[in-house]
Amino acid sequence: MTLGLASPLVAGPIALELSLVIDVSGSIDTTEYNLQRAAYAGAFNLPTIQSTIAGLNGGVAVNVIQFDSSSFTALPWTLLTDNASVTAFANSLASMPRQGTNGGTNIIAGMNASLSSFASNSYTGTRMVMDVSGDGEQNQQGCQSSDTICAALQAVRDNAALAGITVNGLPILASAPGLAAYYQDNVITPGGFLKVSADFASFEAAIGSKLYQEISGQAPPTGDVPEPGTAALLGLGLAALVAARKRR
Repeated sequence: MTLGLASPLVAGPIALELSLVIDVSGSIDTTEYNLQRAAYAGAFNLPTIQSTIAGLNGGVAVNVIQFDSSSFTALPWTLLTDNASVTAFANSLASMPRQGTNGGTNIIAGMNASLSSFASNSYTGTRMVMDVSGDGEQNQQGCQSSDTICAALQAVRDNAALAGITVNGLPILASAPGLAAYYQDNVITPGGFLKVSADFASFEAAIGSKLYQEISGQAPPTGDVPEPGTAALLGLGLAALVAARKRR
């Protein structure tokens, strides 16, 4: 189910394609889901976020993928170019329904759905960013929540990097104190960063700061956890892989 947001076709490149990948698994209760949803809506209503988007050449296309044991498109790709379009998207976030059956935590499914959406949308972004948030480790597709390394999840992360997509993480530590290290090792790409939230109550401040960094393209300030660069991951030209898939 999507909310029917319409986006115009875009002839030229835009500044950013941003995919928000959100955990809605069984470990997140209704109150916590509502806090997440309100936090994303509040972030897009921030004057700094709105003015930054309005100042970008071509605007920002954004979608929302939710995941539990499976994945779901909660909001389709929508082009944001000015305060009015950003406010409309924030309103859609504020009323965004929860998808799925509140099952296990399948970060792989959410990230794979996001990857497919980059390849199939009608936009060509100067930058592509996947923003993954959640409160637990992968516990599906051969990985257990007790594992510190999930090879299958790392493979999806590497596929994103090969396609020129930066993956950033926002682990929520309330029930998993070691989740920041897990995201560092399994989720974020070279050049990506973590913004850590201690609990759901502090999620709004974390997501506002994180989205500003992602949308503006500025380097994370001191205190964030950057992933060490690994030879720029085979070069910047790898973004052409996604573009080629779109042309096909």
